[in-house]
Amino acid sequence: MAPGRPRPLCPTGAPPVARAVTRMALPRLDQVRSPRSTALLNTLAHELRRRKRNQHVADLLPDLENVLARQPA
Repeated sequence: MAPGRPRPLCPTGAPPVARAVTRMALPRLDQVRSPRSTALLNTLAHELRRRKRNQHVADLLPDLENVLARQPA
């Protein structure tokens, strides 16, 4: 990878699998009470916001943000 270029979120070919896994996990997040898991998901949401011009990210991000907004602080 060239210096100064952002590291990809997933290796080539992995994004469809990552999106599918994230979609399956979203309904279950209301049951998560782990501060570490919530922190990691907030980090993921932050990284995705930087890439929201990507159509796949734009479709997924609002759902992730809605679930995270319901998480206890």
